[in-house]
Amino acid sequence: MTMSYENFSSFSEVEALYKSVPPMGGKNNKGKNIKPLATRSRYWEQVVKISKNCYVLECRYGYDNLDKAYKEKRYSLLSAPIVWRKLRDGTETVTISNGVGPYAHTGHYSFLERFLPLGLSFKLEYGKQFITANTSKNHEPPHDLTPIKEEYYLAKRRENLGRFQPLQSNGDKKMLNMRDDGARLTFKRITGKSRYEFISGGKPIPKPPRKVVNKNLKDKYKKNIEAFYGYVCAMKPILRFTHRYNGDNGEYGWKQCSESKYEVDRQMGWYDEKIREIIKDPNHKFKLNLAIAFLNKAQDITEPKRFRATYNRWINKELGFIKEKR
Repeated sequence: MTMSYENFSSFSEVEALYKSVPPMGGKNNKGKNIKPLATRSRYWEQVVKISKNCYVLECRYGYDNLDKAYKEKRYSLLSAPIVWRKLRDGTETVTISNGVGPYAHTGHYSFLERFLPLGLSFKLEYGKQFITANTSKNHEPPHDLTPIKEEYYLAKRRENLGRFQPLQSNGDKKMLNMRDDGARLTFKRITGKSRYEFISGGKPIPKPPRKVVNKNLKDKYKKNIEAFYGYVCAMKPILRFTHRYNGDNGEYGWKQCSESKYEVDRQMGWYDEKIREIIKDPNHKFKLNLAIAFLNKAQDITEPKRFRATYNRWINKELGFIKEKR
């Protein structure tokens, strides 16, 4: 299916497109006023007229009749990907919205990449979304005609953009009172140029959760961890010199790490609580399997301090001692 690009430079271009595009025909589309943005086979990518001073570029799959959806639900306008407005003083603004919900919105991202106005662009980096804008500022000479680009974080929208409020005192009937979550970005177009000035909206970039060691839990296994460390240190030279090399997985490849894990997982499950059981029992039948799993990770480390640090990190991860702190 053809993917089209339409990068409008002004409100008048969007208005002209709406007037020039004939609605989709066919008996199933009768009365729906579906006006595709570009390729008619991608009919869900539409231009929708809200008023003479407001148009929406939309990519909503869930509604057969977007005109009706916009008239009946304020939610539709709050969550629209791109909203073009012309204010009373002649100022033109563009409001951009991310998808609703915490998951990835690949179709929404593709839509923004293809239909953002000239002077605005979409950027996806490390799972976060940004809008890059050509600003009114110029670079210093000799590049003084090149606009400075600024990035703005485009936060994903709350799944619930409003809250339910009772219509009656007994609370039997309820309505959804829509409230903007403030995540949308609004830019003002600088007349005559493909440049924009940031006006409002946006959320700060969320900080990743801090990972810390659950010391209280780890202290309960302190003796077991030390005993198992002595075991792997003792087994390292034995495994290295008494078993032949086999395959590409390192010097302990005689029993590959993946095979060792599979054997444990098949019988008891390879997850933190079960691994703690192996650590606690000096005679556990999978004790050697666990040692092999670690030694395959640390096979190239000969320096004692690095070897011990690697062991500590591995223990924290495999035994579930890491917790996220926001």
